[in-house]
Amino acid sequence: MATRRPASSIRQWISQSVLESGWALIAVFCLNVAMSRIFDAYRAFPGIDIPMHFLGGMVIAFFFHRASINGSRLNVLGAFHPLTHALLVFFATCAATVVWEFAEFISDRYFGGHAQAGLVDTLRDMLMGILGGATLITAMIARVARLAAKQTEIANR
Repeated sequence: MATRRPASSIRQWISQSVLESGWALIAVFCLNVAMSRIFDAYRAFPGIDIPMHFLGGMVIAFFFHRASINGSRLNVLGAFHPLTHALLVFFATCAATVVWEFAEFISDRYFGGHAQAGLVDTLRDMLMGILGGATLITAMIARVARLAAKQTEIANR
């Protein structure tokens, strides 16, 4: 039988994750809004869309990374394991890129937005978001490997 998690643990998990990494999501979202609504940058520089989706994927992965770490630490999720952590962060980032593109579609279709320029644009946006997330995960893995190597070196002295 599954054990119930106390609501306070779940609230703490959510609030701590948002406090630790929500700032990055908000910053990129505000940058996106400023570039599109204030400076009309996407119309003037259409190529800026590519690095913005890449950056968006990175900050989404950062959020899920912190949420996974906090969830394990607070016993909301299972015990931390590097492989399952990386997979969870990757697939959650993939899902978030799909949700983001659905939001763009709904905005365009029902609210007169102009975020999507067709199928190729949408798929490229999703690819850039996924690559941004994969880049962050790769950097995390490299960092953990460097720290482990350093600790091994110190222990062997």
